[in-house]
Amino acid sequence: MYGCGNVGDRGCSLLQPSGRGCAGYCARAVDQRQGWGSRGGGSTITQQVARNLLMDSDQRTERTLRRKLRESALALELTRHYSRDEILALYLNQTYYGNLAYGVEAASQAYLARGG
Repeated sequence: MYGCGNVGDRGCSLLQPSGRGCAGYCARAVDQRQGWGSRGGGSTITQQVARNLLMDSDQRTERTLRRKLRESALALELTRHYSRDEILALYLNQTYYGNLAYGVEAASQAYLARGG
């Protein structure tokens, strides 16, 4: 399967069999809203995909409980329609890797391409 080197600790839970259910998403959203800390870091990979691909730029930048709950609901819908591998592929292909490279293919071109 996949290692956690690219996606960091927050991504490992996506790849584990248990995944995350509605209770986990809601508990995380409430914890973050109340300032109680987090149950494991920032947004999950699935939440990041939902936020970056399914929410408009104004919604993405809101720091509200409403936005977090919407993001969580969208993430749950993603898990119903896509496999973990498909969600991970979406994440890897939309992530910014620096040097104007979005996605792993663009990053490999930017950092590994050899001039001729």
